[in-house]
Parts: sequence; C-alpha cells; structure tokens
Amino acid sequence: MPLLNTLRTHFLGPWAEIEALNLKIKLKLLMQLLAIARYLIIYNVWHIIIFHLHNFTNGKIFMWIIDTQIKIFLHIPIIGEFLARSLDKLLNYARTRLLPGMERIEQFLETIFQICLIEMTFRNENVKLIITGDKLHLVGPDKKPTTSLIVANHRSIMDYTLLNLLTQVYNHEPLSTRQYLLDSMSGIYTSFLPSLKFISWGKISNVPTLSLIGSVLLKDENTSIPPSRIKRFLEFHGNQVLVVFPEVNVITPEIRLIQRKITEDYHSPKFQNLLYPRFKTFVASMKCFAYLQNVKRTRKGHLYVKKVITKLDKIVNDSGKKSEDSNDREITKLKMFLGHDFCNDTVREVEDKLNEPTISFDQFIWDITILYFQPKLVRGEQEAHLCPSEPPQQNCHYRLEQITPSFMQLLTSRYRKVPIIIRVDIKKHSLGKIIALKDRKLEKWLEGLWCEKDKTITEIEQKIKLT
Repeated sequence: MPLLNTLRTHFLGPWAEIEALNLKIKLKLLMQLLAIARYLIIYNVWHIIIFHLHNFTNGKIFMWIIDTQIKIFLHIPIIGEFLARSLDKLLNYARTRLLPGMERIEQFLETIFQICLIEMTFRNENVKLIITGDKLHLVGPDKKPTTSLIVANHRSIMDYTLLNLLTQVYNHEPLSTRQYLLDSMSGIYTSFLPSLKFISWGKISNVPTLSLIGSVLLKDENTSIPPSRIKRFLEFHGNQVLVVFPEVNVITPEIRLIQRKITEDYHSPKFQNLLYPRFKTFVASMKCFAYLQNVKRTRKGHLYVKKVITKLDKIVNDSGKKSEDSNDREITKLKMFLGHDFCNDTVREVEDKLNEPTISFDQFIWDITILYFQPKLVRGEQEAHLCPSEPPQQNCHYRLEQITPSFMQLLTSRYRKVPIIIRVDIKKHSLGKIIALKDRKLEKWLEGLWCEKDKTITEIEQKIKLT
C-alpha cells in the first residue's frame, strides 16, 4: 500500500508519539486540523469557480456564442443596439474587473492559509531556525517583488511551509494572522509581500488543490510543465517567486536505496545526501525566463524561426521590387512554416510582442539547502542506539541526527520536550550566466549544482554541534 505508507511517513510520522499526548492536547490538535480542512475546502471551491469562469469567458465556443448573440441583437429594432452594448460591457467587466478581483481574493486566502500553517508548525520555542549564507532578497530597487527562481532540495513535506516562512522573514518582519488581516484591509502587505508558487508535478500552486493531488496520484516524477504555460501564468498573475524541487520526491531511506541502484546502472553521479535531480521543470523555467527577457538561446529551432521572420520582413519591405505573384508564393511558404497565429499580425507586430518586457526579473537564481536535525541521546561514542528515557548517565551524550519531520511532528512540536533544529543555507547564482544556455548545458549546470549541494550538506553535518 504505497499511498498509506506515504501518508504515515510524511503526514502522521511515528504513531506512538501521537498516542503519548494527553487528551487535552489531542483535542487542540483536532481543532487545528479542522481549521486547516476548512481553509482547504474554501480555497479549493473558490479556485474551481475561478478556473471555470476564466475558461468560460475566454473559450472559443463562448466567444463565438457572444459574437453571434451580438449580431442577432443588432438586427432588433430600437433596443437591439442597447442590448449588444450591454452584453459587450458585461463581458468586458467579467474579464477586467470580476476575474482580477476574484484572483486577489484567492491570493488573500492562499496567504492566510500559509501564515496560519506557519504559526501552527514553525513559530514555537521547540523549533529553532538557523539561516546562513546570502540574504534572500526578492525585491527590486522599487522595493516591490520581482519574478525570482528558487531551487531547493526536498527533505520534508513541510519544506513548502518553510519556504513560505523564509520569504516572509527576509522581506518583512514575521506576520501573524491577526496582523495580516488588519493590515491587508488597508493594502499594506498586498503591494510588496512576495507571492510564492511551487512548480511541481505539472502544476503551479502554493496550496494543495484537487488537481495537484490528482497529479501526484496519477502521474510520475518526470511530469513537467511547458514553458508556454509558465509564461502565460506570469503574464496573467504578474511577478511571482517560483520554487522548483528538482528531486521531486522527499528523500527517504527506501528511495535512496532505489536511486543508488539506478545511478550504478546508468553511471550517474552518486549522491550521499540527495536524490538525483529531474531536469525538465528547471529547464522549462529557464526557457520561459529567456523568452520573456528576450534572451537568445542557442537552439536550432529558435534560430530557424528568427531567420524565417527576417526573410518575411525583407519580402514585405521589398515588395515593390518583385512581382506580386512571386511575393505571394514566398509568403505562403513562410506562413506554412510559421503557422496561422504567427501571420495574423504583421511581422513588425510579431517582433514587438516577442520583445515587449512585461515582467521584472531578479538577477539571481537562489539555491537553498534545507536540513532538519533533532538531538538524540546515545550511549558510548560510536553506538547509535538510544538510551532509555532516564536521566543521562556518564557514558551517555546528545548527538544531532538528521530527520525527515512529518506534518504531525511539526504540528505537535510545541508539546514535545525535544526540539527540532532547521538548518538553511542560501546561495545565489547569477541568472545572466545561466539563462542563455541550451538544454543540455542547463542540465549539466544543475547536476554540478547538486554535486556542490551534496558536499555542502556533508560539511554542515560535520560542523553543526550542540552547545
């Protein structure tokens, strides 16, 4: 039962630890779980309404029906023109006012959910967050969020909430639910609080949705998302902080054993602390960033399209020098290559669309390394078994061990005696040196980054100590 094992490992954790809690704490946990479930239901219902409304108002069939209805109205005497204008205004209102307003409410619900989850899991005395390396600066010169890319290893299901916390800690003082509710009414946080989205399992989201859960259950780890979809998302929603987990899965002993066998068969680099990265989502993100910034990538297909556009432009400019039939034949051939959509506009309009900057980008890619530790009481210098639950003897000592905390372990962390220590290391890499690379070189770059990250984790393990 892989699904049940996943739920036990990533959501419940050791059942004995939950059973050991007293009745009062269990009732508190039940109330918190019900509150989380309520948020998820409200968000998913709202998300589904927006999804269908967007598809409905922008669908080809719907637009054909509207155009037909307007033409019918125009043939009606006296009130026909009024009805046609009213229908057109209603459609324009749905697109320009209603949908953006509903999107803002969705973003508000998303932020509230993450702030509540952070308060329940990470903000207590038994969770210690240690951050080293570069400062995670995700805003531009105007102090407003830019479109940024974070690449992180995947150690726990709670990495999603932790990264939401990191973007808040570095770009503003930590928020509380009550504070956010009060201040968002006056528009204080909505202008500069970074909007975080995870690109995973073929979806772009920051809250578990039904479509994301379905993708996890029905698809595999190689599921990717096309660059055009990321582009449309950014153009519609504006600047976003995008997060990619190249490992896709949370590392566990079972998955690590499977990976070692695969890397031996394919002679891939062997990692001691990481899973081998999947490249498709990262490469798709870089393609999208390059396209939106008008960066020429060394790909043959892109060069062919550019040459065709240049030739078409030359034909249009030199139309007086050749016969009309000759020009028409050449243009028809080029249209067959470019496709109908490319040729609905003039060549000048096409190039303007390609070159138009609509999103502001961060100049760095952010590399985040996440580790979770917990002190364990061990006997002797080399033995790894735990001492009994009794006061430490002379031959016992505490040692930090890596853990994969479940959702329930962090939710109940405030009621435990043993703290959880989270170690986060941040490094930044120049986007300009990476964005123009072709696909294979991007894969090599990410593989090299993972080799460095593996060494970094080993160094952190060797250096971290209890004081």
